[in-house]
Amino acid sequence: MHKYLQICKDYAFISLNSIILVTLFYCSILYAQHINLFTQEKIVVLGNEFVNQDTIIDAMNMDADEAIFVYDLSEIQENVESIEFVKSAKVSRIFPSTLMIEIYERNPIILVLLEEDKYFFDGEETPLLATKSAIKFFPVPIMTFANDDPLKLGDFELTKALRFINKSKDIHHELYENLSEVRYKNNNLSLITDDRTKIDLGDDEAIYKISILKEFQETVQDKRSLNDYAYIDLKIDNQIIVRER
Repeated sequence: MHKYLQICKDYAFISLNSIILVTLFYCSILYAQHINLFTQEKIVVLGNEFVNQDTIIDAMNMDADEAIFVYDLSEIQENVESIEFVKSAKVSRIFPSTLMIEIYERNPIILVLLEEDKYFFDGEETPLLATKSAIKFFPVPIMTFANDDPLKLGDFELTKALRFINKSKDIHHELYENLSEVRYKNNNLSLITDDRTKIDLGDDEAIYKISILKEFQETVQDKRSLNDYAYIDLKIDNQIIVRER
């Protein structure tokens, strides 16, 4: 009997303490709301270089009078990631009244001029509409097409050209860094460097020819650079024809 009474006392003690703790927590929240302790007062945005901070804050679509623990962070993250040049975002709370947004922007690697529009593409081949401000901000090579049939987004030839840029950038990064234009004319591919060296790759095995070009550059690098040549022709298999300036 005594053991049963002791169990009842212990249970009542635990229950009473739990009720007191819950009541104190609830009262604390009510008091914090009353004095606006957790009302969002500051937004910290990190990592954005091209995307304007006001654009990010507008996209968050929040009620500034709400407490920060009321916000749905996943929803805010989705809203921010809907901005075209934002690749991903991380949203977190810093109590008592700050929201922090970490931005990871997309980095274009090529500007493609199609018949009607201009698009940047990043390494994931994501199309990004090229506004005037974006064109001024991102100094990347330009890709043009002079085919009989104009290309549009999603066309296989465009996808193939973007994959060439990605692979050639990995194989010969120095060439990419000095690249000004990538020209396609009825599948014949030419590259123009910043110093106006023209490199003709022909209509097939472009990636293989980039590897050959890199080997050639490494062979002559003690005496010359690619920019010492006005013209480099790799259209013929197993041959490199050059014309110096």
